[in-house]
Amino acid sequence: MSRRDQNGRSAGRQSTRTAGGGKSIRFEIPRRAVPNKVAHILGDRHTLQSCKEWRDIPPGHRFQLYFHALADQGSVPEPEGPDNREERDRLRAAAEKGDWDTLRMKCREPEKAWVPLKNQKRVALQAASGMGASASALLSALAERMNALNGTDPWRREATLIAPLATGLGNPHPVENGFAFLSPYGVPYIAGSGVKGVLRRAAEELALFEPDSRWTIAHVWLLFGFEENSSYLFGDEGSSCREAYGQWIRDRAQNNRALSAWKTVIDAQLSREDRVLSPVDLARALPGPDGANIRRRIHSQGALAFRDAFPDSDASVAVDILNPHHKSYYEGKDTPHDAESPIPVFFLTVAPGARFVFSAEPLAKRHSLWEAIGDWKALLDEAFAHACDRLGFGAKTSVGYGALRPLDAARTGVVPATKSQPEVETPPLSKEERVLERLRELIERDRKAGRKEPGGELNDLRIKLLKEARDWSPEMRLRAALLIEETLQVLKWPGNKEKQQMRTKELEELRNG
Repeated sequence: MSRRDQNGRSAGRQSTRTAGGGKSIRFEIPRRAVPNKVAHILGDRHTLQSCKEWRDIPPGHRFQLYFHALADQGSVPEPEGPDNREERDRLRAAAEKGDWDTLRMKCREPEKAWVPLKNQKRVALQAASGMGASASALLSALAERMNALNGTDPWRREATLIAPLATGLGNPHPVENGFAFLSPYGVPYIAGSGVKGVLRRAAEELALFEPDSRWTIAHVWLLFGFEENSSYLFGDEGSSCREAYGQWIRDRAQNNRALSAWKTVIDAQLSREDRVLSPVDLARALPGPDGANIRRRIHSQGALAFRDAFPDSDASVAVDILNPHHKSYYEGKDTPHDAESPIPVFFLTVAPGARFVFSAEPLAKRHSLWEAIGDWKALLDEAFAHACDRLGFGAKTSVGYGALRPLDAARTGVVPATKSQPEVETPPLSKEERVLERLRELIERDRKAGRKEPGGELNDLRIKLLKEARDWSPEMRLRAALLIEETLQVLKWPGNKEKQQMRTKELEELRNG
């Protein structure tokens, strides 16, 4: 069996026999490789105390500059007998949480130093989670700066994240899944190019498959630029996109002012033979292999500039988990079966509840061009509503990540979905997800306020969750355990040692299933 089972138990929790026959507790302590001056201030080995002390460093710096990418491995003797139960539980918890301050009392030097981090990636990622006062202040300053940079006629919309946002997962990182932080600030964001890409896709879907939409492909080319490898131009003949494009040419392209304006913009790039084509004939000649030479000549940026989208200062970075099943089967090594032990994949996300601001402004100054486009803000509103309802932002959108809800549709002018297809409502959060979301809100509230109330709402909810989450699915149980563990960085278990040990044991049982 893997050294980490499907519930996320790590090698640090396994007991082994020593050469003398006694038991030992194996551990893996995450460790960062930094200059000595930095190590003197922040420490290099992971400890619970150091995580609290450097919590206000922006999460992007903790994830990139100061990340615990390596590890020390070793073991400590496991105290035996009923009289040593408290000490045994304390050492096991330290091994599970990667707390070197506790383990170093029993193990002066690890058996292996500076080895690649393997089993405690969750612990290392939790050290990079949260937001912190410094990053929150930076996000507030960035919001003010973005407002000051807005031109005379900007498009600006706000939306609330209703599912975790995973962005930049393809960025190189020791835990394999990266994350998009803005350098040098170390705050999460959605790049303007990513915003443009999602809204472009939404506009294309509306133009091709929504006959009642105000969007046409010509509007897409004018506002977002021309893409020679678009699926409706480059895709297989007979595909739904190619057929929808052909239908647009036949039914809607004649006398289209936007198409005529677009041809005027790119006319100088065309060959002499192609310049004499009418706008409709040029659009008809673009698809497939025969139109490849024409497509390669066309380079247009689009008339809009999209800015980076930042979360509000109350946002938080959280650790999320996916359990990939049948890995050996998909790698061609084995047949699928139910006795597998999936290895959890941990990665960072922006937690639900964050509010993002999206903005764009016109680049081109030609009056005739904007007359041909028409109400470009209404077009963007329609595309934005479609993107929030059916597409999502960032990575893993096909499994529900990156879903947003526009704020105050009446105030922002967001256009509802057209009636040619039934409206697709954003699926509501499950009961379990609502409980976890409320706990996240309480963590951030108490962390910002410095509140430590033993009998407060945060403590009451996590104790209630310890009991209720036992009946949840394995993945949701682990998510609950990870979040409860995060609360301990804000508020320790109240009561005497016996009660604290009882809560710690309940949390361990919840985590291990």
